[in-house]
Amino acid sequence: MTSNTIKIAMKKYFEALETLSKDKTGDLPYFPYDPTLPPIIYVGSPTKEEWIRWRAVEKNTVTDLSGLEAQLQVKFHPSIFEYFNSYWFVLLNGTIAGTKCRLLPVLPSREIDQFATLQYQYSQYCALLNRPMEYTPIGSEVESSNAIIVNNMTGKVFLEDIEAQTYRLVSASLASFIEMLI
Repeated sequence: MTSNTIKIAMKKYFEALETLSKDKTGDLPYFPYDPTLPPIIYVGSPTKEEWIRWRAVEKNTVTDLSGLEAQLQVKFHPSIFEYFNSYWFVLLNGTIAGTKCRLLPVLPSREIDQFATLQYQYSQYCALLNRPMEYTPIGSEVESSNAIIVNNMTGKVFLEDIEAQTYRLVSASLASFIEMLI
């Protein structure tokens, strides 16, 4: 496990998000209401249009990724474990160098659902190219199919152009990547 650097970066991000939202709308950020989620991240009641205010909540449970690692025969970078064990949240996105980026949510009772699906798809992509799964997808560019990936050995964050099979380094770590989204 890394030393809470991701948790600190996420805390800064969510504080900045709340401040920005309150400055713009006078309220917390809104997100489409999903009644199947435990209400821990929701604040108040949904609107008539089925939107609800939300707030990131520090996690009090541990999400174990070792079973997924065993199934995929991969070892995730420790920053991935910290990411999934810091906060529950519905949205973590921003713009870096003109590129809109979105990281996967960590939702109560569904912590790794989207993550696991993405990992299985990525492992099939790697198998198709006959290469090892050296990276962990953790999000995507909003306006393209490019993946945001973390190198499993170094923890560096890259944008992968899947069609061109090229990688562009965007951050030395997931924590610094999250801080750049603020």
